[in-house]
Amino acid sequence: MKKLISILVSATLLLSANAIAEVGDTTVIDLIATKPNSSDAVLLLHQMRTWNDESRNLLEKKLEFYETVIRTGELAKQRPNTSGKNFSIMVIYASAPPEDALDLLSKIQKRMLENQIILRWGSQQDISKLMTH
Repeated sequence: MKKLISILVSATLLLSANAIAEVGDTTVIDLIATKPNSSDAVLLLHQMRTWNDESRNLLEKKLEFYETVIRTGELAKQRPNTSGKNFSIMVIYASAPPEDALDLLSKIQKRMLENQIILRWGSQQDISKLMTH
């Protein structure tokens, strides 16, 4: 678990530097974290934009993409190390989301649970706390 947290913290630092994809790239997975001999895979989604209608729409589209590639098995085909894993998705944001964005995340979280996908969200500072839940 410590190593996975380290990987995610490192990834968050990369994301802070705009080094990899973010919510605007709605057909790209920002980061996938797996650990050998673990049954878990974590997909990271970084929301760096100011919260507004456009960023909420992009977030919803990107989460739908993540859910689709997991549910259809496309992710496992392209990344065999994720085959058979339990998936969780973490939305990491630069600034706290407004109430309507939190409502959207809650709605999507319920839908994803039906497909055994765990959705969590928090700030970059919350990442280690998100990993332990």
